[in-house]
Amino acid sequence: MENIRKLYSKNDFRAIDIKIFWGYTEQDNLQDEQKYISAEMLEQEQVKKYSNKRYCAISHAKIWEEVLDSEYDYAVIVEDDVIVHDNFIADVLNIISEIKEFDICFLWHHPHFERIVSDEYKYVVSGYGIYGNVCYLLSRSGLIKLLDSLPFTNNKDYHIKRLIEEKKLKAIISKQDLVTNRGAVDCTDEDSELGSTIFT
Repeated sequence: MENIRKLYSKNDFRAIDIKIFWGYTEQDNLQDEQKYISAEMLEQEQVKKYSNKRYCAISHAKIWEEVLDSEYDYAVIVEDDVIVHDNFIADVLNIISEIKEFDICFLWHHPHFERIVSDEYKYVVSGYGIYGNVCYLLSRSGLIKLLDSLPFTNNKDYHIKRLIEEKKLKAIISKQDLVTNRGAVDCTDEDSELGSTIFT
């Protein structure tokens, strides 16, 4: 999380009322895993092969809970193997100011998905979801819908993508990537700079 700590230290977050919530790790003592992880998820081949997918999903869900219990209207979820681009905070605020009604906004585009072009909005494209949730923006409505969808029935990315495909989440994506993913983009990726806590 060193990159995020630097982002935190070099920006006056207090001026725009931003707080950082740190996620769950497999070293944390979790007594209620069944609240987050279903038996169906545990039967998925990827989850059987990469057990850390459970901890990744739980970490995201626990942050969703913390933000929903706070006074904040939006949450940016950032995984620890990304590098945030310059003007990250300003770019996120531009998205929030441009489009008010959304549940989730992806801030990184997975290279395995075709990038859709649209002139409807200046900063985002609406209407589709992707796999690869290394950095995304959630509105309060999105937080509620995601938490209501628990427990996870598959790994986190597939779970969220299914909700979008079923029209249970209103998704948008930033036209420009606001982060660089230095971790693995999928289970077979051997070119990542950092590796991944999910695929080790």
